[in-house]
Amino acid sequence: MDTHDSHINDRQILIDLANTSNEQLEGASQASAYRAFNLGCMLGILPALLVGLIAFVTAQYSWIAGVTAALVMLIAAGGFAGLAAYLTRARRMERIFHEQVYPDLTQKLADMQVDMPTFLEISAEELPSNAALVHLLSQDGQNSLNKGINP
Repeated sequence: MDTHDSHINDRQILIDLANTSNEQLEGASQASAYRAFNLGCMLGILPALLVGLIAFVTAQYSWIAGVTAALVMLIAAGGFAGLAAYLTRARRMERIFHEQVYPDLTQKLADMQVDMPTFLEISAEELPSNAALVHLLSQDGQNSLNKGINP
């Protein structure tokens, strides 16, 4: 009965470790994505207004042309800002994973004498299907297998 309780306790510790690591990844990367999106929007407003003004003047002072051109440019700026936020979030998440989360995980798992595939299996069961930790651990495991390194 003692080994069963110990196994349940170890599993709960691994679940808590997976949740904490995933929150660390997603929280820090989300803040970077917000900043990148806001910066992209702010940088897109001035060119959009400038293009709208140019369209207004070249279309012989047509408000329709000026507003339409400005709206099209604002939509393009929003798309650019969204792309910048996505790329920033992905790169920040990978950097945090490789610099902070993965070394910490490997140390804690080594202390608990748990291998990475077991931790990945538990994480995949307990975390949401789109969890960043599961994705990055799976990707890291595939990269290790492709290089011929035992994960």
